Amino acid sequence: MDKINKECVMPYNMDTIIFITIFVIVIPLILLNIPKILKYYMPFLLLLTITLNHAGDGYYFCNLYQIQPTNIASYITKTLINTVVMFAVMTTIISLMTIYKDFNSAIFFGLFAYILIFQISPYLIPRLIDSFATTVENTEPTQHNDLYRYVVGIFSAILIMIIYYIVYKLVKNNLLSLVNIEKPNNLLRELDLN
Repeated sequence: MDKINKECVMPYNMDTIIFITIFVIVIPLILLNIPKILKYYMPFLLLLTITLNHAGDGYYFCNLYQIQPTNIASYITKTLINTVVMFAVMTTIISLMTIYKDFNSAIFFGLFAYILIFQISPYLIPRLIDSFATTVENTEPTQHNDLYRYVVGIFSAILIMIIYYIVYKLVKNNLLSLVNIEKPNNLLRELDLN
């Protein structure tokens, strides 16, 4: 237990501790009164941690969300963030099942969210960041500012959340129903993005 305390509270982990305190604890507590925003914030939180960990390039947020944790601090933070985000996705699935009474579509959305957020994103976002970084380094070898890495990662996370949002709205509006096929073919007309 002493090793865990020493490793988790080291000065190089202070950025991770501050991030966890603000983004995983404080902001979700504030957003509990606004569940419509919270259900999108929590998956975005995972994408943001992936971006910060990879764009930091070993200097900043190095233990925030490692795909293969290398120490106890990175394992704890990855497990904590995965648990919180999975709980948020599960509550969204349960609300789809109870409010809209469509079990099949809710399960479809749950599988889609799991694959998109937990399986594809941890590998896609770092790959996009690295591809863009290679392009920038080849065109501007004297470029030492890594801000573009964060911008590419956050832009990728926003695009993934747009896909998540559109599929959620399609399921919510019963347009991807596996049971009810009598809906009109014009999905864009039926899709309410409010």
